[in-house]
Amino acid sequence: MLGCVFYEMCTLMRPFEGESLSQVVHKIIELPYEPLDSARFDPIFNQILDMLLNKNAFLRASVADIICLEGLRSRIEKFTKFNEDYLELMAASGEQRHFQ
Repeated sequence: MLGCVFYEMCTLMRPFEGESLSQVVHKIIELPYEPLDSARFDPIFNQILDMLLNKNAFLRASVADIICLEGLRSRIEKFTKFNEDYLELMAASGEQRHFQ
């Protein structure tokens, strides 16, 4: 499910479509999804999709598995640090925020 949502967020399309439920199920089980355009998306996006849309449901990645990807973990740490710095700057300036 998470893989389908992630794919649709990236492409605005579902990874598997059909005219009937049986067609969709067949595509999910048998056919590969269309990879993301490498000119528009960092390779890590397709790596994540490969992990999330694995045909074997028992081998699909969890959110924890995805977060542990080396290429993604450093980006998450950088983003988290930026947000912490931003919140400190806002607090120091006295600006009030209703979310944190």
